[in-house]
Amino acid sequence: INVEYNFAGSGTLISQMELSRKGDAFIPGGTPDYRIAQDKGLVGEPGYVAYHVPIIAVQKGNPQNITSVDDFARPGLKIALGGAESTAIGRAGDKLFQKHGILDAVEKNVVLRAPTINEVVVAMNMGTADAALLTLDMINPEKMDTIDLAQEDGLTLIVPIGQTTFTTQPDAARQFATFVTSDEGKAIFAKHGFPTYPDPAYAGIEP
Repeated sequence: INVEYNFAGSGTLISQMELSRKGDAFIPGGTPDYRIAQDKGLVGEPGYVAYHVPIIAVQKGNPQNITSVDDFARPGLKIALGGAESTAIGRAGDKLFQKHGILDAVEKNVVLRAPTINEVVVAMNMGTADAALLTLDMINPEKMDTIDLAQEDGLTLIVPIGQTTFTTQPDAARQFATFVTSDEGKAIFAKHGFPTYPDPAYAGIEP
């Protein structure tokens, strides 16, 4: 089966699906976005593949001495984030800053709100940002160091896949989703830096 991919932020993809009613399977960055698509009647029941593990990315050597997410509010820092409307990690990050009471202070330091996480990676690779919220699988170890988020701030998301309700190829879509959630499919995610689902290390994370 020839598979055609359409890459974009989860919010963008949901809008596209609503408008075009095209596509056979949906894989967003986390279950909150999948639930939005489900509530709109765009997708069926999901299977679970891997974990998106958000971490703090800093420039190599951590020249700004960033130790936690609270440092994102320090005046003068340059922060790159995913868009709150278009990316799962952007939305999760804003909730975290709100919880810490630093959302407004962080926003003053934001030099980039990107529609996809890839642009955040580019900003870190080019050195135009001091720090970012990224996921483990997106880290370039030659250019970045990582700092784990505090356990109570864990923003780890489970990556789901499911077929759309308007697919014209339901059998093929089901086969593809089954393959992605199989051991063979999960091994591909593992090769690219994703912990695969289920993992005892993330036992507290519910879909």
